[in-house]
Amino acid sequence: MKIDDQKFKEKGWTKREINKVNKISKEHEDVQKNTQIAVYWIIIFIMVILTLLISVWLVPFFLVLKGFNVFILLFLLGLCFGALFNNLIVHLEHLSKKHYVFAGIIIPLVAVASLFIIVQVSSWAAAKLGIAIVQNPVEVSSFYVLGFLLPYFYGILYKKR
Repeated sequence: MKIDDQKFKEKGWTKREINKVNKISKEHEDVQKNTQIAVYWIIIFIMVILTLLISVWLVPFFLVLKGFNVFILLFLLGLCFGALFNNLIVHLEHLSKKHYVFAGIIIPLVAVASLFIIVQVSSWAAAKLGIAIVQNPVEVSSFYVLGFLLPYFYGILYKKR
């Protein structure tokens, strides 16, 4: 925030006092910006961990649910998780466009990778247990990522209006 020097001069402030207020204001903005960027990285880290935990949680569902039920579950989970993530990121003021782009790339990549691994583990477990269920990792992961990215793209379109 830039201090209007003229207003303070009219109120009897000295040049030294005005400079001190400007310096304090600049330091406050720098601290606020650095804090928000640190919060951004913490959110990214937590979202990666949560994505992995959600993937592990889904193993039993891959084993018992068939067909379209798995896709609906994953789409809704992705939608909820994506809305939460988007809401957290949007409310940070000091992020640049590169932060949003990075977030929009890294989290879906982690989601696809973790779901691919978990689907493979589920298929292996199903074979060991004699359960005849096999999920296509690409299809399953794409529904989760689609649901996850929907709030992100909606936010981008909403900002343009």
